[in-house]
Amino acid sequence: MSLNEVSSLAGADHYYSSHRIVSNATNLGDSNFGPATGKKAFFRTTVDCKVYRNRIVEEWLVRDNLYIAKQLGFDPVELAKKMAKGFKTKSPALQSRFGLSENRKGQFTPEITVKTITNAEGKFDIGNFVIAMYENIWNYRYFNKVKDFYSENAIVHSICNKDLLGESQIQGFLVSLFASVPNSRLLIERVTCNQNGGREDWDVSVRWRLSGVHEGTGFFGAPSGKPVEIFGINQLRVKQGLVVEEWVTFDGLDVLRQIHMEEDDAYLNVNGG
Repeated sequence: MSLNEVSSLAGADHYYSSHRIVSNATNLGDSNFGPATGKKAFFRTTVDCKVYRNRIVEEWLVRDNLYIAKQLGFDPVELAKKMAKGFKTKSPALQSRFGLSENRKGQFTPEITVKTITNAEGKFDIGNFVIAMYENIWNYRYFNKVKDFYSENAIVHSICNKDLLGESQIQGFLVSLFASVPNSRLLIERVTCNQNGGREDWDVSVRWRLSGVHEGTGFFGAPSGKPVEIFGINQLRVKQGLVVEEWVTFDGLDVLRQIHMEEDDAYLNVNGG
């Protein structure tokens, strides 16, 4: 069931749309997770679409597979190890990783590119607001700035059906996530937005990638030293210049798979031989 759609034009013939979907399912057949369990699962999927002349020409999909695995009764770590072994046999004998993004220049963080949330006329600009928020909080780890971008009673819906209420819990989630990949770099691929109701009310979708090395203890457990890339799509509701609600969706199970790749495959993604 689709709960929300965010869309914006990108020219005369095409536009982008983002869809937040929730699903209820019963595992009656064998799947990529393993044999059928007969158990029920509830999960969130977020899809970004590029549409040209009313046809989807490109699509990005992210699903909370970690939560599905847990509800079906599988051990996520053991399942991730199995997936890592399967990936080795399927991957082409070609190098697919060519280094990692850096979030520092030497010992210093790069200068923030968007310093204001207003436009040239001094009015609130939703695009500047979103980019400034993710650059400050996600890229440069200024977790003390959560209060500058989120309302006092903001709620963040994270993966595995975890709800975070208010500044302290939101900060705690971010600290745990980035403790796992302390030198990671965030790349924002796409921001889609449309007004919702009043002039100061916005629905926003942010498609992003976070790449780094799993070298800290945090959201994904003990450090492994493996390179990881996290792909995600967030949706936000912004009112009067502050985020009041956010949905963070990424595939935590795929991150665990990357963590449990064998050393050569983790860095080169080559078919061992």
